[in-house]
Amino acid sequence: MDREKIDMREIMNQLGDILSASAFAEAGEYETARQLIKSDHRVLLMLTGTMGDAKSLKYAENFCERMKAKLEVVCPAGMRECVEVSLSSIRGKGIEYTLDETDGCLKQAVVDITSRDRDIRYVVVNSYSDLESGCGKEANAQLDIADIMKCPLVVVGA
Repeated sequence: MDREKIDMREIMNQLGDILSASAFAEAGEYETARQLIKSDHRVLLMLTGTMGDAKSLKYAENFCERMKAKLEVVCPAGMRECVEVSLSSIRGKGIEYTLDETDGCLKQAVVDITSRDRDIRYVVVNSYSDLESGCGKEANAQLDIADIMKCPLVVVGA
């Protein structure tokens, strides 16, 4: 079993930021406190071009708005223009987002992105079957996403 090395220096820096933010909050300097503990939280949204995408998008939009998080959208190759149109409400609310396409298995894309990017707090998808998009039977059998994801998976339309 692989274990990540714990960086005590990083933990101490985070604790120092939290304690400093607490002191500013007690003094009524709420915005300064928020700035001290602000991190780059992001939500990963998987869109597949199905009817359930609207529900997933609305969930991710509400979450990003409440948590002041950024949105990272991944869709199958060739869907960029269609997805850009559906992201108009995100743009209207001023939520920062990025849009990437993937040629392969969406499930593998989720694993790759969440493994390399620690700022992703949640992955939002309409259904488990949407994750199978672009995957061969071998990939589906080998990859149990619940065991290897680094953050919670929110299945909106289960």
